[in-house]
Amino acid sequence: MTNFASASDKGKFRQILKEFLSVLLFVLLLLAGAAFLMNLHIPSVQKYACNMEKVVQWKKKPHFVSNGRYFANGQFQSKERVHTGNYSVKTNQQNRFALAHKYPNLTGQELVTITAWRYGGNQKNGSIVMSVPNKVLWKSGATVIEKKENGWERIQLIQSIPMAAKNKALTIYLWNTSKEIIYFDDLTVKIEQKEVL
Repeated sequence: MTNFASASDKGKFRQILKEFLSVLLFVLLLLAGAAFLMNLHIPSVQKYACNMEKVVQWKKKPHFVSNGRYFANGQFQSKERVHTGNYSVKTNQQNRFALAHKYPNLTGQELVTITAWRYGGNQKNGSIVMSVPNKVLWKSGATVIEKKENGWERIQLIQSIPMAAKNKALTIYLWNTSKEIIYFDDLTVKIEQKEVL
């Protein structure tokens, strides 16, 4: 125990200690509040794309590859119709699905926006699909957000991921439900964490 020369010195020490602890508590609360607010108001965003230009063997099958991400059905790469670059992916009655890709470890707080360029056939039958296993989510859509005179249309699907998808994988792919040929090119994926208030 500290010895004080007088009761006055003991009172001063207690006052200084009380003020120090008050300032320390205020600073800690301020830092904790700032950290909490940063988590609420700065959602993380991941963006990636596939332009159909490069095909490699991955898991013993041809896949499109872009920035270290793999997309299925690289064997259907085509030069017949392209939006940009030299290649697209060709879908038809025998090959209805293209560019299947898995995004693992969902938090259940994502907002996912996918776009792709589409050409040919009855274009209303070419769509984007998002799914999460065990009937958690299955969504198909093709909202046209841009058209070009050369016949290419940019389609989009936006979906909020439910909390039931937490720790599961999201699968995205393009789907041709028609008997006609439809080409897809320039896929983009944007996954952002929703703000939690």
